[in-house]
Amino acid sequence: MRAFVLSTASLVWAFDALSQSAQSAPESAEGLYQRGIQAFNAGNYVVACRFLSESYRLDPQLGALFTEATCEMRAGKLATAALHYQDFIARVDSLPPETRERQRERRSVAAEQRAALLPKIPTLRIEVRGRSTTQQLTLNGNVLGQASLGVDLPVDPGDQVLEQRAASGAATVKRITLAPGEHQTLVVQLAEDAASPVAPPAAEGDRAQRSVLPYVLGGAGLVALGVGGIAGALAVGQKSIVKRECDGTSCSQQGLDAAEAGKRDGLVSTIGVAVGVAALGAGIVLLVTSPKEQRGSSSALVLAGDRLVWRGEF
Repeated sequence: MRAFVLSTASLVWAFDALSQSAQSAPESAEGLYQRGIQAFNAGNYVVACRFLSESYRLDPQLGALFTEATCEMRAGKLATAALHYQDFIARVDSLPPETRERQRERRSVAAEQRAALLPKIPTLRIEVRGRSTTQQLTLNGNVLGQASLGVDLPVDPGDQVLEQRAASGAATVKRITLAPGEHQTLVVQLAEDAASPVAPPAAEGDRAQRSVLPYVLGGAGLVALGVGGIAGALAVGQKSIVKRECDGTSCSQQGLDAAEAGKRDGLVSTIGVAVGVAALGAGIVLLVTSPKEQRGSSSALVLAGDRLVWRGEF
């Protein structure tokens, strides 16, 4: 009887553990999509867009992207909706013809909605006065790179928060509210950098030399390896002559010459391989560890005519 009670208690405990595990497990993309649809139909677009965005992140289905764009449009996030409609159209256009045909009606709706949204998208231009390498600008939490300055940045209508943060951590915040279709410019005055021990930027010639050096070393390494390989092959050939011309106690003149040449070729092969490996390794190390130009901060999403395009490099 006691064994039965213990067994039953174990089963109950196991069932509770499984239930808690199921409740704590991450929700599936389909489950999030259905919750987003429910919130969308209830008119709770802020919540709906959040569920739909997460569903698309977990499983990037075209239907989720189209519905998310529609939700963002209903929520008043005009720039975001236009960008996602544009992404939807681009994805559909890249499909095979038979699959693309099944999305024809949705694509038509997406193109119409996007065309209607573009004139309503507000833009904000950030003009900078002064020069600084230690201050950071962010717009609505997004870092602004060089390509984002002096251009019309598409934003969703509503409050815009521009933060200017110094190296010390002190921040200056500017707020502006933009209505649909409104275009504004904010001027930011940067404080000049104080004297610091930071080294001046390298000259173009120095950067060019650093960028070429790994390839020069790598090329030299490959040449040295080639020379070492050829010398090694010659040494092997000389060894076969020695075996043929020497009987263990005496050698012909050809055998003696071959023995001497084999030693010389063997030494050249050893040195060539060693130098080649060292040079090639140094080139690879320099290539891997060389500083890379910052990317992303030199790009910006801008409104150009009837398209939202990236300006600058990724």
